[in-house]
Amino acid sequence: MGQSTLLGDYQQAAPPVQIQVAGRQSDVVFPALNPSFAKFALSAEEMATTVHDFPPVVVPYGRLSTATYAEVLLFQRVGNITTDRPLWALGEGPQRKQGVVLGDGIWQWRLDEYRQRESFEVFDQLLTKTIQYLAAKPDKRKFRVKPTQPEFDTRQAVIFETVMYNDLFEPVYGPAVELELRSDEGQRTQYAYSTSPSSTLYQVSGLSAGVYTYRARTTLDGKVLEDQGQLVVKDQNQEMDRLEANHELLRAVAQASGGQFAPGANWDQLEQWLTAQPTPLLAHSHEALDPLLNLWIVMAILLLWMSVEWFLRKFYGGY
Repeated sequence: MGQSTLLGDYQQAAPPVQIQVAGRQSDVVFPALNPSFAKFALSAEEMATTVHDFPPVVVPYGRLSTATYAEVLLFQRVGNITTDRPLWALGEGPQRKQGVVLGDGIWQWRLDEYRQRESFEVFDQLLTKTIQYLAAKPDKRKFRVKPTQPEFDTRQAVIFETVMYNDLFEPVYGPAVELELRSDEGQRTQYAYSTSPSSTLYQVSGLSAGVYTYRARTTLDGKVLEDQGQLVVKDQNQEMDRLEANHELLRAVAQASGGQFAPGANWDQLEQWLTAQPTPLLAHSHEALDPLLNLWIVMAILLLWMSVEWFLRKFYGGY
């Protein structure tokens, strides 16, 4: 949506974001990536950082209303404050999938990304995956249950999104949902929940690593509806979270222990430092075990003490 967009025609299309403006007022905002976006996966490295550095765009100023079925990909950011106002949103409405970009001038983002990173990866992924999502055949099932992402790790709660529609494909909330999870070892776990206008998500915590199949069931207008699928829970290796060495931490440990830190390119510097250190004193130790019988003085004292005790007890009638 740009400054030349006819607002009346835009509103008649029932877009995922409705706009109420007075006149042609506009605002200048920056984009901010929504970390909870789940319509599709964004795999480019440094996605959030690159989006954060995109130049500002011009957006219409007024009251914005996001449809319940829509999900925001990019929020509007004013300075360092990320607002809840959508900038890039998409979703599947009652009739079709729709998407809207409220900013005018997003063509600058691709040029700016190449200027900073010599790559078009982030912008192209945002645009390409949006087009792929909108072009995909819409799902006309009235009951849908799916995990918000195909893979989770054991530290995360597995989150299911549940949507229900009536014959007019209007959202329905409230009917009880029965969810069964089955692990690859055959263990079954049952859950029950219901949705509301403010919450269509259900969390399952404490799952161990493995491949799970799920089956969900509900009753809507007297009809039993089912959905099923699969998800993966991986065992998170914390050592793989950060593969790059923390040089600042290594430097601090070296200083605290009286050592020396040197990067790989300065091995000569480390060798000179080691050569200049005084030769450390060496301490040697030796341990030996001697039987008690070899200590004759101790044995003689013990034998004498026992003999004196026996004599005194015998003399005074102790025995």
